[in-house]
Amino acid sequence: MKIKHKLFGNIDFVGEIYKKSLLSETILQSVFHSLLGFSTSSDASVNDNTIDAAIKLISKLGFTLEQKIADSKPDKKPKLQQQLDEIFARFKEL
Repeated sequence: MKIKHKLFGNIDFVGEIYKKSLLSETILQSVFHSLLGFSTSSDASVNDNTIDAAIKLISKLGFTLEQKIADSKPDKKPKLQQQLDEIFARFKEL
């Protein structure tokens, strides 16, 4: 319970600093990759807590991410959209 509380507190913090534009998309993508186990070949590092944390983070930042994609320059838009699509594909896979 203590680990889950700490994890969710960190996720809230990451979400807030991203909203304040103090965190780059690359770092945010890294957080999602860590939570959803993109870098591992097995799903052993992914558990209910990390999936819940990723859901909480995407819920907190979903509107902000969609707005950033809509407001981005045409050359950056496909990359941001592709990153978001990869995250949702991983959610679907899990």
